[in-house]
Amino acid sequence: MYKEYDNKLAMKLKMLRLDAGLSQEEFAAKMGISRSCVANYETGKRFPSINMIKKIAEIYGIMTDVLIGNNLCSGYRMCESDPEDYDRKRRKILQDHGNTLDISHLPTEYKISMIEYYNYIQSKQRKSQISEN
Repeated sequence: MYKEYDNKLAMKLKMLRLDAGLSQEEFAAKMGISRSCVANYETGKRFPSINMIKKIAEIYGIMTDVLIGNNLCSGYRMCESDPEDYDRKRRKILQDHGNTLDISHLPTEYKISMIEYYNYIQSKQRKSQISEN
């Protein structure tokens, strides 16, 4: 149970950092921690303290609930909206992209993150299907 939670947080932390256009070194400097500590947070090897979670939320301008919530929303601003607005934005994303998503224009680091996220979602779906059978 905790491992799954740690993986969600790790994914959110990495996607938030990439979305902000920060390197691990730059984010570490803002946090006052080492780059290796950031790497450990993003891989789920370490879990940030409550004070660190507060500081991370402050840096990104989000609520701590976005980081520790159960959904996989990585903290994008639409997560802070009311539920109806969030749902409307999700439907628009699906409408705009259909069954495909072109990531060819993204930098390599973003592509890797997208693929890692996709693999994570596939794994969750397979586990869910197995447990239903």
